Amino acid sequence: MQALRQTAYGRHLPAQAASFRQCRPARRLGDTTIFFAEDKATGAVVGSARVQSNRMAPLQIERSIELPPQRHGQLLAEITRLCVQPGYDHPVRWRW
Repeated sequence: MQALRQTAYGRHLPAQAASFRQCRPARRLGDTTIFFAEDKATGAVVGSARVQSNRMAPLQIERSIELPPQRHGQLLAEITRLCVQPGYDHPVRWRW
């Protein structure tokens, strides 16, 4: 999946493409789930997304903005690292 992410993000951020090939520490946290999309015909991975909750650590977005008061103390989740193989336009199914 790192190669897919490097290709997808590298298309728009070529200077940072190599950094997307690395596995991030957040991926190993117990409150993180990685979803991936498979091509129905071949089973090849053509997309992925990371979902992380704030159960064990603050969300990435909480480091950038102040959450509204009504969200303080709530269990929240965010989706990051969403990518799809460039040019892919066939039906997919999401797996976890």
